[in-house]
Amino acid sequence: MEGTATRVATVARFSGNAKLLLTCLRPKQWIKNGLLLAPLVFAGKLLELDSVLKVSLGAVFFSLLAGGLYIINDALDIERDKQHSTKCNRPLASGKLSLPAALSFAAVVISLSLGAAFTLGLPFGVIAALYAANVLSYSLWIKHIVILDVFSISFGFVLRAAAGAYVINVGVSPWLVICTICLSLFLGLTKRRAEIASLKDDATSHRRALEHYSLPLLDKMIAVVTPSTLMCYSLYTFTASSDYRLMYTIPLVIFGMLRYLYLAENKDVAGAPETALLGDVPLLTAVLWWGLCVVTIVYFV
Repeated sequence: MEGTATRVATVARFSGNAKLLLTCLRPKQWIKNGLLLAPLVFAGKLLELDSVLKVSLGAVFFSLLAGGLYIINDALDIERDKQHSTKCNRPLASGKLSLPAALSFAAVVISLSLGAAFTLGLPFGVIAALYAANVLSYSLWIKHIVILDVFSISFGFVLRAAAGAYVINVGVSPWLVICTICLSLFLGLTKRRAEIASLKDDATSHRRALEHYSLPLLDKMIAVVTPSTLMCYSLYTFTASSDYRLMYTIPLVIFGMLRYLYLAENKDVAGAPETALLGDVPLLTAVLWWGLCVVTIVYFV
């Protein structure tokens, strides 16, 4: 009986640690790696099984790589996260998971995912390595520098888009790059605004760069990147090979961005864009309709 109880306790402890480690990988944020699919769709390769398989594997490898890097970021921010209203519940900040176990797991995940990335081709592997270097630089240094912090986030999204293009051997569209830059700046700035609005006087203790931001300044920045994003996407639809038909998706993009701004202002969800997307039915519906319309126009109209 004693041996059985010991085995049960061991299994329960292992299961609990596995769940905590999975939580540290932040699977909800893996949705960001869906950006790797954009070149596949717009290049007309969505119906090619080989291309779909490569992009799918690429998205999995990027998700695991990002997850491992999230753990390192959480380890570096553990003291700051303890002061945050929601981040204090993360496994490391709450003390539920030991730091050595988390870092060891992160090292294994990052090493395996980077190695796997190179199996999809040298360009894809190099981009994955650049992405890792960018995230580590952000975690160690860049996130404390005003404006440069959101550009580092934006660069990460651009690398995702480029990875999706190179893994299927298509060129990186300038329109894809500029639209990705503008949209990711929009998301990054609204996130900074949400952090200041929610943390108030404690904002600078959580993130030093927030000392140099203010709500009026961020509102002005958002007022710049929002129309820039819409303009760039609109210009792309006019020059795309679909003979202007993609322009019919512009209203969905406008609605989606305005809805997100509404949520950021009134529902305090901009601090976690994936929560806003998955938790708000109107926004999720707009994104799904946009995706359906794009696929229909590019492939069937």
